[in-house]
Formats: sequence, C-alpha cells, structure tokens
Amino acid sequence: MNKKNLTIIISLFFVLLIISLLVVKKENSTWARGHFANKTPVIKDFPVNKIAKIALYDSKNRVELLQKDNKWIVFNKYTYPADFQKIRKFILKIKNINIAQKVIVKQDKYKELKLISPKEAKQPSDAGTVLEVYDNMGNKIAGIIFGKYHYAQEKETPTMQEAVKDGRFLKLITSSNPPVLVSDPFLDAAPLPSKWLDRTFVDLKKIKSAERLDEQGKALWKIYRKDEKSPFTIAGMHIGDMPKPQKMFEITTAFRKFDFNNILPADTKTEITGLDKPETFIYESCTGGKYKFEISMNNKKAYLKMTVLPTQKDKKSNLTNDTISDKFFEKYIYEIPRYYAKNLLIPRDELVSQEQMPTSIMGN
Repeated sequence: MNKKNLTIIISLFFVLLIISLLVVKKENSTWARGHFANKTPVIKDFPVNKIAKIALYDSKNRVELLQKDNKWIVFNKYTYPADFQKIRKFILKIKNINIAQKVIVKQDKYKELKLISPKEAKQPSDAGTVLEVYDNMGNKIAGIIFGKYHYAQEKETPTMQEAVKDGRFLKLITSSNPPVLVSDPFLDAAPLPSKWLDRTFVDLKKIKSAERLDEQGKALWKIYRKDEKSPFTIAGMHIGDMPKPQKMFEITTAFRKFDFNNILPADTKTEITGLDKPETFIYESCTGGKYKFEISMNNKKAYLKMTVLPTQKDKKSNLTNDTISDKFFEKYIYEIPRYYAKNLLIPRDELVSQEQMPTSIMGN
C-alpha cells in the first residue's frame, strides 16, 4: 500500500467517525419522539387519593407539603396554605409519566447523572432532587430521585446557541430497576417552600379609592371615583391639571393580580423589614372592604403588611373550607417585587401633568 492510498483510507476513517457521532447526537436529541419512546409508567401503582404528605429536597433546600384538616399547607413555611392546584397537577404528572428510555449505566456512574440522594452523595454537586410521598399513616408510597436534565438538540440562532430542557433522568429509590429517561424536565419539582405558596390574596379588583398618607396620617394624594362604573379622578385637581392614565392605572390595579416572592411572620424584626417607618396606603373597594397597606424598602427588598380596617358594612363572613378570610393575611409580612413598591411610592406631582393652553395671537 502506497503512501497516497494510506492517506485516503485514514481520511475516510475520520469522515465515517464524524458521521457516526452526528447520528448518535441526532438520536440523543430526538429520543422522546422516536423509536425509544414507550408507554410503560415509571410508577405502576401510585394511589393519589391516599397521599397526605410530600417532601422534596436537594443538597440545599427542603419543602414539606402536608394535608391538614382537608387543606394543604407548606409545613416549613409557617404552615401557610399551599397551592392545591399546583400540587394536584404535580401529583397527576407523576402518576401519568411514562418511560421514554431505559438507561443502562453502572451504579458508580450515577453521580454523573445526579441520581444520588443528598444524604448519600459525597459532593453536593453529585446529588439530585428527592421526592418522597407518604400516606396519612406515615407510610412511604413512593420515592424518586430527579437527576440531570436532558437537552434537546442545540439550535443555531444569530446571537447564541440555546439548549432546551426536554426531559430528565429519574431513579426509583426503592427499586432495583435501572434509571430511566422521561420526556418531561419536571421543572416544577422545586424544593423551595416559597414556590408552593398559595398566591390567593384579598380581592381588590373593584377599587373605589386609593390614598397615600404621610407620617401624621394626612393624605399626600388620593385617587377616587363615585362607583365602579365611574372614572377615577385625583383629589385637589387644579385648572390645567391632567391625570396621567398610566400612573393611575398602576396604582388602582396594584393588587388586582397581586403576587409575592416570600412570606415572613408578622412579628419579624423591623431591622429586617424596615416596617417601623413604613409608607402607608389606604385602599377601599366598591364592595365595602377597607385595607391599610404598610410598605417599606429595606436591604434591597420590598415588604408589605396589611391590616383590615373596620367599616360600616362589616358583616359576619360565611367561610367555606376553601375560603381564606381577609383577616388571615394580617398574620404575615409579604416580600413583594420591588416594582410594586416603586409604582406606589410616588409624589402627587407624578400623577398629573399640566395641560398645554393655546397661545393667543393677540398676546396675553
């Protein structure tokens, strides 16, 4: 064999090697859509109606969700109500998830797939997220380790390459079966207590008035209307004053789709929250509810405390098991997005603009 033929053979070998690697990569990026997929459930017997406790934890965080008095609570978040719909969706997803591909790998390679419990991992980076499900007698129903994410084929974009999470490696804790790959990344399997809180808050969709008070209780500004069909105006309007629609909208809808990042007990030290010197707001709804909101910005965070104020229309509430009384929210301090606070902490001058009067050709 001459030198030229040897060079050609070597070149062909590398070409075939590259083609093989591309084929493998393609198979790995389309596993959930191709011949690997099957309909075998990850957990064959998963009695959802018997579930009374869910624990999720990794090497840094832990959340415990308990069913108490026919309600779900976040046990390690001051027993605050949990988001039942989110829990229900998560449980049903576990029940219905199917195996997309079995993973044949030696046990000493589990750490590469993050399929080791935080209790057994030598390094925190080797551990996955553990799910443990119990019945009301404390018996474990199931245990799963959520491991490394599976990524879809990388897509070229003008500015960057992006990889999409389209699956995840799982391992049943109490089973000798090999790990599996499933076609869901289980992004909601988050062991953060704040992620499972019920975001329901007081119903402030029909605002009648909103005002900001100074330290002496005097109104710095007030936005109000006669009833829910009337337009809003600003108290103390002068000739030429024009309300800024965007600012008025931000204030009157601040609690329409209210959200919060975290909760703290009402007796949290003011050195943390800054609520010893709060900014105070009074909101009244067209349905008769009246609320005081105290807001502070401290340590690069914003905090809110709510108090239900008495009104002439106060009536005894007829609460069902699924209803949270407005008074309930007085027990907690809410860490809120900073932009919520910034939209409210504005002076009256920013609520109005001066209408430009036409200049006469005859002079003043």
